[in-house]
Amino acid sequence: MKYFIILFFLYFIITLSGCENKEENNILFEKNNVIADTVTKTITELSTQSSESLPEFKGIQELKGKTGSSAVNNKECCYQPFCYDDRAVYFANPRDNQYLYSYDGENLRLLADMPVYCLNCLDGMIYFLSNGSQLNPLDLITVQGYLYSYDILNEKLTCLTDYTVSNLFVSDRGILYLQESGGHEAVYRLDESTGESIFMYDCYSIMDYHGYYIHHAYRNGRINYFITDGSDSYQLPIEGISRNDCISDGKYYYRIQGKRSLNIIDLTNGEWFDIEVPKGKSIWDYTVFNGEVYLLLGGYLFVYREGEFINMNEEIQFENIYIGRDCLYGLGEKYAGNERREYDFYKLIVEEGGVRGEKFT
Repeated sequence: MKYFIILFFLYFIITLSGCENKEENNILFEKNNVIADTVTKTITELSTQSSESLPEFKGIQELKGKTGSSAVNNKECCYQPFCYDDRAVYFANPRDNQYLYSYDGENLRLLADMPVYCLNCLDGMIYFLSNGSQLNPLDLITVQGYLYSYDILNEKLTCLTDYTVSNLFVSDRGILYLQESGGHEAVYRLDESTGESIFMYDCYSIMDYHGYYIHHAYRNGRINYFITDGSDSYQLPIEGISRNDCISDGKYYYRIQGKRSLNIIDLTNGEWFDIEVPKGKSIWDYTVFNGEVYLLLGGYLFVYREGEFINMNEEIQFENIYIGRDCLYGLGEKYAGNERREYDFYKLIVEEGGVRGEKFT
C-alpha cells in the first residue's frame, strides 16, 4: 500500500534525476539543451561537493519562467489519475475500467476507452501513460507505460512513444518522464518532432520551479537534497527520505518516511515549517486549495487552519484528494464484500462548517 513507496526510494537511492523543456521553436530547443548540460554538470559536482561550501538557502531571488502545471495533483511516485483545466476535470474512471473521462460539473463523458494514469493537462492537451492494464489505486510504486496525448478540442488520441516511461510531468518547459538508462532511471524529455528521448540529467526528481530543479544526492550514507538552476545551488533543510513531493504556490511540500507530519519549504524566502498530525492519525494524502492545506487523516477530510485540524466530512472515506479549477475532488472508497474495494470520484463543495460531497461516477 502506501508504505511500499520506501522500497521504491531505496531502489533508486543511488541514481537520482531532474528535468527540462518542451521546445516551441528551434531557438528555445537549443537553449534548453544548453541549460540541461549545465544542470547535469552542476548535479554531478554536487554529488561530491561538501554541503558546508554551499550558501544557506534563503529563497529564490530571480524567477526564470513558469511551470504551467497544477503540480499539487502530480505528487512524485503516485498514481495520478486526475488533472484539470478551466473547462473540466479529466480522470481515470474507476467505474469504467479506469478509462479516460471528463466531467464539466454537469456532464460525464468518455474520451478514450483505455486505462490511464499519470494524467497531466496543458494548453488544450491531456497527457497520460497507459500499458493497457488497470492499476490498483493503493499501489503508489511507479508503473511503466506508453506516453499518449489527447487533443481536447479535436478529440484526437495520439501515441507519442514506442517505448515505455514512468512518472510523467508536463509543463511549459517540456514533456518529462523517467526512463531506464544504464540499469537505472533517469529524467528524459520528449522531442515531439522526432519522438526521441533526450537525456536531461541523472538525478531522481522531475520537479521544476521557475527553472530551478529539486534533486537528491546520496553521499556519506545519507540523502542530501539540493535545488539548482545550473549556476546557483543550495542545500535544502531536509532530514530523512522524502516522499509524495509536490510544489504549489511557491511552496515545496513533502513527507518524511516514518514521521507523522507534512513538511513545507517556502521557495520564495527559504522559511520552513512542519504540520504535525495528532497522535493516532496518519496522513493518507493532502492538497492545497485557496491557500489552505487539506489532509486525509485516516481517510477522512480535515483542513489545517490556525494551528488546528478541523474535520470537514465524517461521512465519506477518501483514498486521495485533488484540486480542480474552483473546488476539491476526492477519490472515495468503500468495501464491497470479500475485501473488495469500490471507488468513486466526488466533487467536494466547501461550505461553512464542512464539505459536501457529490458523487459523479
